[in-house]
Amino acid sequence: MNKNEFLRQLEKELGILDKVERKELLDFYEERFYNGIYYENKTEQEVVLELEPPHVIARNILDQYGIKPKHVSRPEERYEGVKLGSIIWLGCVDLFLLSWIIPTLFGVTVAMFGAVLGYLPVFTLVIGEKSTYDVMIFWFLTGVFILLFNFALVILDLFIWTLKKSLKFHLDTFKVRRRAEFNKKMNRINVDGFIKKRKKLLSLKRLTFIAALLLVGIFGFRLAINADNIYGLYVNQISLTEIETYDASDDVLNSIPWTVDVDVDNMKIILVQSETNEIVVTREYQEEPIDFSMEINDVTHTISVMQEIEDNYWSFNLDINLEEILRMIKPDVITIAIPEGIVLQYTELETMNGTIKVVGMTMIELVINNVNGAVTVESVDVLTNITINSFNSNVQVEDSTGSGKLFVKTANGRISIAESDFQRYELDTENGRIYLEELNVENKDGVSLDAETSNGRIVLDNVYVGKVDLETSNGNIIYNNEDQSFDVDYSRNTGNGSTTGNVN
Repeated sequence: MNKNEFLRQLEKELGILDKVERKELLDFYEERFYNGIYYENKTEQEVVLELEPPHVIARNILDQYGIKPKHVSRPEERYEGVKLGSIIWLGCVDLFLLSWIIPTLFGVTVAMFGAVLGYLPVFTLVIGEKSTYDVMIFWFLTGVFILLFNFALVILDLFIWTLKKSLKFHLDTFKVRRRAEFNKKMNRINVDGFIKKRKKLLSLKRLTFIAALLLVGIFGFRLAINADNIYGLYVNQISLTEIETYDASDDVLNSIPWTVDVDVDNMKIILVQSETNEIVVTREYQEEPIDFSMEINDVTHTISVMQEIEDNYWSFNLDINLEEILRMIKPDVITIAIPEGIVLQYTELETMNGTIKVVGMTMIELVINNVNGAVTVESVDVLTNITINSFNSNVQVEDSTGSGKLFVKTANGRISIAESDFQRYELDTENGRIYLEELNVENKDGVSLDAETSNGRIVLDNVYVGKVDLETSNGNIIYNNEDQSFDVDYSRNTGNGSTTGNVN
């Protein structure tokens, strides 16, 4: 086969392409013959032998263009005869598959690169005064974040690939004109291909990956063998204690209400019932925190524990060292004990990094805010509402009552509500399961319940609320009541899962 025969056969195989598209491809192979003959001193036959057969080349090209030759015999057929069955199939794929795969991959991609940005504060470990352990953990974390960045690139590539396949599927289903050209351009978009085309960038990626493995291995080992020393130096220190007390006997006798306001950074908060008539505020700590104060004010009847925080909730402080990182493992503890006869008014507990636990209290309203740490509310009676806002926490409410709303929102964590009685429930978690059991069992007087999670199952067992609305993007919904005569206005929606139970 000579050049002309090769090009004629290739043109015939590519006959379903537009004339302009076909000419671009033929010009490319025409140039290949020219270079082989005039610069490499080869014959036409030798160049042909180096190339794949025309039908193989055409099949590969059409596949890249998103065209199935066996389904298309004329160029016009690429834009004609959109089939109803194909549209229905596309709708099913969109509804049951792509509707959650693409958002999930996008969310994971953003989260991964957001996590990579967490490397910025690590630099402060080696700026200014530093210890040997600061340097060791700096290099260890550097290796970890390099590996994390490489994994984030893989996730990004997977997201791009899924998006391209989705777009190609839609274009092919509706036979959009010039979709072949668009598919060709889309095929060029990928992170791995971009890096591989640049030798220096590819070499840098490989070298940093190897270096990251060495850093994690070497300094991880050194940190492991020094773990006891590090824990003893920074974490396992002798705790100091500060106590504020107030004799509230008269307040108990006269039923004087108090207000509790706690706003701290990296501390655990516990609010419990006192065994005496004293209000007791205790702080267990290892090192005096900056801008900290706690006060029992018997004039305004206010208990306040405050720590001035320059940055707001959702930012991070760049001025950190290893000691502060490890102190997060064992944070300071604030314990507030309230006599049994005192009813608290508005109570707000807020911490950036630490658990919050409220047990055995009576109050008018409870508000809890935290970023990272479990939240537990147990045996609490409120006259109005309980509001819990968290970013990365499991939330548990048990044996508690209120005449208003129980509102719980967490970006990442499980929500568990048990043996409680509220008029309204509003529960929302981006990534976690929701378990509800034994709610409003005695009076069966719940008004409404809205529960939503983006990723996780929702389980209800003996929940007696008049209007129930459940939604999960990825998980099963299960709802069972022992008393099946109880009438529920029940709606549920799951993007990827089943709905079961004896409540319909």
